[in-house]
Amino acid sequence: MRIHMRGLLWGFLSGEVSCPPCPVAPMAAIPSVPPVLAADASQADRDAAKALDDTAVDAYDQQMSTYSDTLSAYRDALSAYTQWCNDDARAAAVLTVSILPQFASEFMGLSTVATMWSYLCQRYQPSGDALYLSVVRQEHALQQSDSSVDEFYTQTSAIWRQLDSLRSVVCGACRCCQTMRSDLEFQRVHEFLSRLRSEFEPRRAHLLAGGRVPISEVLAELRAEETRLRFAGLLAVPLVLAVRAPVPSARLTAPSLVPTPLGGVGRPPYAEKGRSRRDTFCDYCSRPSHPESDCRQKQRNQRRSSSSGTPASSSTPSLIKQDIVRLERLLASSGSSSTGSAAAVAAFTSSSPPASTPSGTSSWVLNSGASFHMSSDSSALSSLRPLDSPINVLTADGTSLPVASRGILSTPSFSVSSVSHVPRLTMNLFSAAQLTDFGCHVILDTDSCSI
Repeated sequence: MRIHMRGLLWGFLSGEVSCPPCPVAPMAAIPSVPPVLAADASQADRDAAKALDDTAVDAYDQQMSTYSDTLSAYRDALSAYTQWCNDDARAAAVLTVSILPQFASEFMGLSTVATMWSYLCQRYQPSGDALYLSVVRQEHALQQSDSSVDEFYTQTSAIWRQLDSLRSVVCGACRCCQTMRSDLEFQRVHEFLSRLRSEFEPRRAHLLAGGRVPISEVLAELRAEETRLRFAGLLAVPLVLAVRAPVPSARLTAPSLVPTPLGGVGRPPYAEKGRSRRDTFCDYCSRPSHPESDCRQKQRNQRRSSSSGTPASSSTPSLIKQDIVRLERLLASSGSSSTGSAAAVAAFTSSSPPASTPSGTSSWVLNSGASFHMSSDSSALSSLRPLDSPINVLTADGTSLPVASRGILSTPSFSVSSVSHVPRLTMNLFSAAQLTDFGCHVILDTDSCSI
């Protein structure tokens, strides 16, 4: 609020500029009426009446001179009072538009902006040190993690402003206050640098060795270092390894990379999940009103592929090898492949081609580059719920695939929560990182994997 009321308006809000008294207009002098003499009045009476009239005129002139001076002072006082009322109204307007309407309606009947501000402070200002200590703990827990330099500074500066609003107000003009402010800024710059990622260690050491550097110069050098690390491929950026979905209109001459479920006998999946045919969408032919397991176009293509005499397992490895080569070329040409994506390609290369499980559902590939569990088959997930905010999956070739919802994967042997449904994905991915985050141990062997 001090920023909004910068200048004299803050004095009106805080009550430092008090309201001057309302001036009272002076009364003008009234001239005296000369006495009326009779026609036969003596000379002595005439001389006495003339003396009284001269005295009344002199008194009237003195009253008019005093009235003129009083009127000038009244006009100055009235101008100052009017200016104060105008400035107070401006400050009240700024205060009113700066808060929510439901709070503004509580003090609209008060006379001055100082009384409005005093009412708000007494009503809503936090008391005690609990809030201050909680904000201090938030500041100590801050780490850059995967945020950029600008994003991390935005989070940190927001907490700094909150701490400043909770601290005791000082004048800021004397030398002692300026020295304390300089020490506080130096301490904050040091703490901000100490919470950066390890890739910024050389630049951090250089900045700390240079003495007291303003935060603006620190941010400029950190942005330049961040750009250099990103283009040099030294700044790890988490990526998700995936492939694009096949074109629905194309006739498939070979099975897809990962076998899709053939569907079971009995009730359809949408009936078991509590969904209607109108809400069901087929990811194979991109048409509504039926699930992928009941897609007739998919069944015809599979029968045509099996009747041609070409086994599914013979074409799957060649397709996987072609996609691996294409992904490796894309990662090499981009120049910004991270450690996670390289490990994902290596893990994907060493794994055997996925095959269908006996239950009719597609197998799952353990991927060290995936950020979270994801599947393209919504019928395999239960308790689907929409996302709070849109999330996209970035594939290795730069394609962004939207995440539709999240659900629970349940099988007779295990259950996995928080599995994302990505309709355009062509394989089911288990994220090794998400498994370890939930306390699981992933053990990889030459021909097996244990979780």
